[in-house]
Amino acid sequence: MPLFKVLVSDIYDVIDDKDKEYFRVTREPRIGCTIEEARDRREEPLKIFQENLWPYNEFLKSSKFLSGDNPAYNDFILYGIFQWANGVSSLQILDKNDPLYIWRQSMDKLFANLKKQN
Repeated sequence: MPLFKVLVSDIYDVIDDKDKEYFRVTREPRIGCTIEEARDRREEPLKIFQENLWPYNEFLKSSKFLSGDNPAYNDFILYGIFQWANGVSSLQILDKNDPLYIWRQSMDKLFANLKKQN
């Protein structure tokens, strides 16, 4: 939920205009404020999200991937969250000094040769 509160306004900005009203009336009750208020207040949920990443950051201080030397299911699941965030927002949600930032770069390299298909 903290990450959704951080990204909700960016999601709103990228969806089709015809979907904006539905998105607003269904998401604002979930977040307890307007989308605009969420944008103005996103520093606190971002901080909570980042603090909740501490187990991953600690583990990745001694391992290349969450699964050890090679990525596996749990790496791809967590990576999917970051890819979702990247797809809807340009906001940097990871600190460049965090092990997760380096891990994400390693995960990105796994897909570097994939081409976007229309």
